[in-house]
Amino acid sequence: MNSIGTILVHLGGNVRQHLISGVGGAPDVRDRPAEFAERDPIPTKQLLSDLRATLDEAIAALEKVDAAEMLQPRRVQGNNVSGWQAAVHSVSHFFGHTQEIICLTRQMQAENYQFYWTPQSAEEGKSP
Repeated sequence: MNSIGTILVHLGGNVRQHLISGVGGAPDVRDRPAEFAERDPIPTKQLLSDLRATLDEAIAALEKVDAAEMLQPRRVQGNNVSGWQAAVHSVSHFFGHTQEIICLTRQMQAENYQFYWTPQSAEEGKSP
């Protein structure tokens, strides 16, 4: 199982490859095996800062293309995909690993894990 830090580095690589390069046209410099090979601890602030910078760059890349450009084929990870396909892949990939991070956090925190939000009404999903 991957550490949370490894997952954050991997998410940055995926976003860079699919959105910044695939949609935005930047050179694809991803070294996917290196994302999993790092064994030295990386400070939490640096991990979060690096991921935030990558997400900001991806948002900027997406803001520069229009809907017609998003339909054009491009090469991402050796596959011909549209910009929309690259974006949907990256978002769903991010979501999946977010769930993995939540699971790991809950396992590590055990009884100390605190939910950010709990339902307060039946409409929100509170049991009667």
